[in-house]
Amino acid sequence: MLLLSQLGVPLTTGFYAKFAVLAAAVDAGSSTLAVVALLGAAIAAVFYLRWTFTLFADDDLDATRIVVPPITVGVIAAGVIATVLFGVWPGPLAALAQHATVLFSP
Repeated sequence: MLLLSQLGVPLTTGFYAKFAVLAAAVDAGSSTLAVVALLGAAIAAVFYLRWTFTLFADDDLDATRIVVPPITVGVIAAGVIATVLFGVWPGPLAALAQHATVLFSP
């Protein structure tokens, strides 16, 4: 799920971030930059998808499974939940970022 967020799949924070950056570039009159960013995202998508498909391939059925500690599962689950939650409802995270720029600006 986190790799799909890096791809910019809708309903994840990755989609919201890419959309916000591309919208800002277009609003600033830099459509060329937005096109270059989209091409870069498309090229990156090939690598992310290739890696994702490799993770779930069942080519080596005799391979031993790695036991993942429960704390690691919990941390990854928290990351996935946050990614989907803020992807579906990005308002609180965007407001926090806006307030942080006001608080920490010189």
